[in-house]
Amino acid sequence: MVGLVSPGPDFIAVLRASMVGGRRAGSAVALGIASMLVVWISLALTGISVVVTQHETAFRVMRSVGAVFLVGYGAWILWHVWRDRASGGGAVVTAPGADRSGSRWWWTGVVTNASNPKALAFFAALFATLLPQGATVPERGVSLVAMVGSALLWFLFIARVASSGPAVALYRRTGWIIDALLGALLVVVGVLLFPR
Repeated sequence: MVGLVSPGPDFIAVLRASMVGGRRAGSAVALGIASMLVVWISLALTGISVVVTQHETAFRVMRSVGAVFLVGYGAWILWHVWRDRASGGGAVVTAPGADRSGSRWWWTGVVTNASNPKALAFFAALFATLLPQGATVPERGVSLVAMVGSALLWFLFIARVASSGPAVALYRRTGWIIDALLGALLVVVGVLLFPR
């Protein structure tokens, strides 16, 4: 739960989508994140995570692609903030293709969560220490449902709060500051994710 509620790229994506596109957009991003969590957790539960994390090249490539996405998304937000401020506009920076459908918001959640392959190593370590050695398929299934369900509920809660009247009003007044901070955070997280 501590790992889940700590702010990271997923939190930023849901928060921003909710303030820009409303509760529906934030909820779609939350569903995209949950969908990718099903993949990461399934890989960890089946042991495939060991293969990926032990092959340094594959893991470095996954981390590099994720880092490039986060830096690119953060830079895109920062560029729009700068452009809108330079032109004298106080326009809210919308996400790429702001008129997008629910499926495009969903993809934002999938790609944002997929950009962090450390999740695979995290879940592998978590299950290796917490699940009993001979855990049955139903027990593993319960673990998957509990973890994905918890994440989904948390991010749906964030979408609801961030799309509320006061949050949207705050975003309309100070959207460029919020976007600048969120964009900078994404860039920093992406840079830190680059393999060394």
